[in-house]
Amino acid sequence: MTQIIQDISVILCAYTEDRWNDLLAAIGSVQRQTFLPREIIVVIDHNQALLERVREQVPGVVTVENTEVRGLRGARNSGIAVARGEIIAFLDDDAVATPDWLWLLCEGYTDPQVLGTGGEVTPSWVDNKPAWLPEEFYWVVGCTYRGMPETVRAIRNPIGANMSFRHEVFDTVGDFHSQNGHVGPRHAGGCEETELCIREKMALQLNAPTPFELCRRGSYVESVMLFFVTTQLGLHGLELS
Repeated sequence: MTQIIQDISVILCAYTEDRWNDLLAAIGSVQRQTFLPREIIVVIDHNQALLERVREQVPGVVTVENTEVRGLRGARNSGIAVARGEIIAFLDDDAVATPDWLWLLCEGYTDPQVLGTGGEVTPSWVDNKPAWLPEEFYWVVGCTYRGMPETVRAIRNPIGANMSFRHEVFDTVGDFHSQNGHVGPRHAGGCEETELCIREKMALQLNAPTPFELCRRGSYVESVMLFFVTTQLGLHGLELS
C-alpha cells in the first residue's frame, strides 16, 4: 500500500448557460473539498458566450474550449489534454460533491493495482420523485441504482458523473473513443467510460479482478436533475407524479 495521492485535476464539462447556477454550485463544491485539487478545469462545449462568461466571472479555474467534435466525449478529452494531475476526476456540471468527495475517490489509489475509482450518485429531484420510476432504473438518468454494491469492491466501470482515473490510463490506451458520444440532454449516456475501462483491461491483459473500484458508501455526488425525466427518456407522453 502507498500514501493517498493528492495531486488531482478535476474536470467539469458544460455546454449551456441554462445550467449556469448549477455549474457555479458544482465548481464551488470542488473548491470546498477537504482535499483541494491541483486544478479545476472547466471545458466549454462549443458555446462562445458561456466560455467568455466563465472566464470573466469564475476565478480560480482553468477554462478551455472543446477542441474536438461537439459532445461530452470531445469535452472530456479536451480537459484531459491540459490536465496535469496524477489523478483525473470528473464531475458533472449539474452535480454537487460532498466535501470529502476527492478524499474518498483517492483513498482507493493506495492500492497500486487500482486504475480508477467511482462513487455513489444520488438524485435530487426538481419536483417529487416520479412514482413510476423504480430505483432499479436510476441508471437511465445517470444515478446510482438499486442493485449496485454498497461497499468497496471491484467494478467494471464507474458512473461518469462521479469517477476518477490515474493519468497513466489515458497515456496507456488513449482517451475516450466511443462513437456513441453524449450530446446535451437528449441522450441518457454514451457509455464512453464503459468502453474506456474495458479497453484498458484488455490492453493490460489483466487476469486479476477488474482494476476499477467503487468507493465505500458515502462518496456522494448529488445530481441536480434540472431536466425532466421524461425529456431524458424521450417519453414525452408520460406525466410526472
